[in-house]
Amino acid sequence: MGTIRKYFKLHSWQARSLALMIMLMLGCVVGLLFFRPVEGRYVVWRMGSSDSATRLKMIEWAVALAKTYPAIADLLDDALSSGDDDKFYAAAQVLNRLGKFGTPGRSDLQADRLRWLDMSAARNTASSPQSRYAILCETIVSGRDNRYIRDILGLSAGDENQDIRAAGAVLAARLNDEKTIRGLLVDESPKVSAAAATNAAFAGMTPVAPLLKEILNKSEVAEPVSSAGLALAMLDPESGAQDICRRLLRSQQALRAGQPMVGPARQFLLESFELLSAAAPGRPGLFMPADLMDRQADLLVLGDARVMRDRLLYVVASLKDSQARSTVLELLADCRKQGEYPPAMLLYAAGRLGVSEAQDDIRAVLVEACKKRGVLREPQLLAAMDAAERLGLSVRAEAYNIVSELWHPNLSLSVSRAARLLGVQAAAEQPGRPDAPTRDQCVELLRKVATFYKVLPRKSARGGEEQVNVEIPSVWADAAVALWMLAPAAEYYTEPYTRQDFDNWKIPSFDDKSSALYVYLACRGETTLPGDCIAWHLGRSGRPEAIGLADRLLPPGDAPAFQREPSKMARMAGAMLMAIAAKTDRQKQEAVRRIADYENRARHVRDTEGLGPIEHRAMTCALLILGQTDRLQVVRDLMRLIDFPQRRTITALLLAGDRYACDWLLWMGRYPYDDMVILLVDRGLNEVFAAACPQLPPIEGAVEPHVRLWQAQIMQTCYGVRREGIKIGPGR
Repeated sequence: MGTIRKYFKLHSWQARSLALMIMLMLGCVVGLLFFRPVEGRYVVWRMGSSDSATRLKMIEWAVALAKTYPAIADLLDDALSSGDDDKFYAAAQVLNRLGKFGTPGRSDLQADRLRWLDMSAARNTASSPQSRYAILCETIVSGRDNRYIRDILGLSAGDENQDIRAAGAVLAARLNDEKTIRGLLVDESPKVSAAAATNAAFAGMTPVAPLLKEILNKSEVAEPVSSAGLALAMLDPESGAQDICRRLLRSQQALRAGQPMVGPARQFLLESFELLSAAAPGRPGLFMPADLMDRQADLLVLGDARVMRDRLLYVVASLKDSQARSTVLELLADCRKQGEYPPAMLLYAAGRLGVSEAQDDIRAVLVEACKKRGVLREPQLLAAMDAAERLGLSVRAEAYNIVSELWHPNLSLSVSRAARLLGVQAAAEQPGRPDAPTRDQCVELLRKVATFYKVLPRKSARGGEEQVNVEIPSVWADAAVALWMLAPAAEYYTEPYTRQDFDNWKIPSFDDKSSALYVYLACRGETTLPGDCIAWHLGRSGRPEAIGLADRLLPPGDAPAFQREPSKMARMAGAMLMAIAAKTDRQKQEAVRRIADYENRARHVRDTEGLGPIEHRAMTCALLILGQTDRLQVVRDLMRLIDFPQRRTITALLLAGDRYACDWLLWMGRYPYDDMVILLVDRGLNEVFAAACPQLPPIEGAVEPHVRLWQAQIMQTCYGVRREGIKIGPGR
């Protein structure tokens, strides 16, 4: 050590060099320790620049810096408390790209502030209206109210796109912003004006009733007129009934006079005309006259008055007063005078208002439907059957003829509805109807329809012709349900068998007298819809045989080989039936044990192929219905799978009391209205919604196609405005 000191005393310049080197090394260490924090603070500070290019550069810099300096996320979190909107927006964008903005515990106010800035940025750039619409949908579903939500409302109400302004009316109604609603009611776009009227109704804004009356009486466009009528019927039915009925009669007069069409109702008519023209001449029963194409121009000319009349009839059906009844009677008399069958919406209104004077008209439509002249449309038949059931008419003979004569894939809704009606009529007395078939004849027809298919020719891929089996699974399901309701059964056979018979392999043969057999045959088809429909109706019936039938469709995992159910479709239907039918705690516990036990054993028993993906997901839906909340997120994720039946997923979520299904279907999924109609009408989800969400207005099969689209819009509007107050659950 002394030698080293002596050396450096003799060579002082080397001592100074060594000291300098040590200082440089220490400086580098200190720089490395403090450079990143300084750089991070600099980047966050520069995010508040007034220059957009600088802010964009700092955003990219911060994202790159986060890879080596994760603590910058804390600096960005601190920046979110800044009063500078530019700095907040830049910091939020970085956190979003890092996946750290939407974390648990994030302030709702910050989330809404980001949405407001996103909306502002989308309006100031060349972004598509879809991006602004998506932000608005998220804001509506959030259910919150603060200054940023109000700012988003202001932006949407003044947007150049009419769809966004129309959706903005939902937010205005939810926030009870009467001033904004009044401004949208006088919007130049009929679509926006109509949306504002409907939203005002669901928000209970009675003070706007005079403005609604003005729109109802003065506008000549079907969309705002009908929406104003609907709003008046909800807000002020006593004073509004006279104006609504008067305008309905005016629309009928315009229809008779051939008043030209105006406004966007032309699009509704074109869509309706496409449905009409699909009914080609030559099929049995309901087809349009041969001169339909020649009358296309007349249909287009009369379209606006037709749309207005049909919608106002839907409104009148909800009034339930003497003025509405007298108006319906007047329109029925007008149809008789003209020698016409009543239109679908007039039959619908007569059934809803209990107009017994319409029973002859209803029977006439049901009789005419089976003739080959084809002067009716399918909505008229559906509305007539609905009205007949609501009025308690004895129409067993007519229902029997419809089921036996009109079987055709293009008429699946009508035949399915007629099969259910025939089941009800078969169990009811038929006073004064000696022509009515007997109960046994009805049962025999339902058995035939529950297994019926046709072999029809079809062009093959090679240009030739091949024979194919044409089936209607929905008709199978409804016929099977009708049979089961007439005589509930838990087994596929009626003869008694003992446990010893099973042990000795004395397997009973199927018994075609048991209604359970037809349920089983419908469930084991190639599609899931019959099984889901059957599980719903039988499970909600309250009959103890439903539990027994579910046990048969989904036998225990350790059942003997001859008792195991080979059809996965039947097993899935059994699981759903078991979950829906279980009412007591004991039944639910037993159902959970059975389904979970089946899942476990099916993975290990050698002679079974185990659960496939679709069957495992069906079991998960059933367990969620039974209260196994740990399955909730899995079932939510199924909403995004196009290869899994949405009816089953939505049914499970609704019966579990989860709001996600409604959010997805009515807002976040941004479903087109025609897709909503397919789900609720063609796939029968309207019955599930009626039980689980009775506060939501329905989408019905017994109305005109364009009215169904309007009902879908009304349903979506109601949910958007009243989301937090709508109760969802099994409804038992």
